[in-house]
Amino acid sequence: MISVVSTSRADTLALGGLVADVLIPGDTVVLTGELGGGKTAFVTGAVQGLGSEDLVSSPTFAIVQEYFGPVVIAHADWYRIGHAQELFDIGFEELLDGSRVVFVEWGDRALEIVPDCYLQVSFRHRANIDERDITLVGQGPQWQDRIVGLQRSIRAAEKFLATDATL
Repeated sequence: MISVVSTSRADTLALGGLVADVLIPGDTVVLTGELGGGKTAFVTGAVQGLGSEDLVSSPTFAIVQEYFGPVVIAHADWYRIGHAQELFDIGFEELLDGSRVVFVEWGDRALEIVPDCYLQVSFRHRANIDERDITLVGQGPQWQDRIVGLQRSIRAAEKFLATDATL
């Protein structure tokens, strides 16, 4: 587990970019947290870090948007999803074919459709309106070594108020 404090949108964008450095096609990133927590800002930084110049916006009403660059990226928002069957009905599982990196905002609403191995990124507001506690947890064996490398990258960036790792 990695815990950081983001003091600004720029920090959250930068963290997304650092995470992008360890992502490969087939990876799924599940984002959880409150409204306005920084999920879309994080995805924006990751999309840029993955080399796409596409404009990122929250796909709340579209459910899924794709961005293109060296890697194809799917960005989903499950805020309006009531249950997993809705995702099966629209064929969401086809996006998990291993050919793209998939980001899922509000992914905890239907974890049964998410692969067993994924990166969970959780956002929580702090008392200061601009600050967020962000926690990254690798789920599954493929994330064990990658989370260690990501921790090193975050520490080297020296951009965040605090970093803590429990590996």
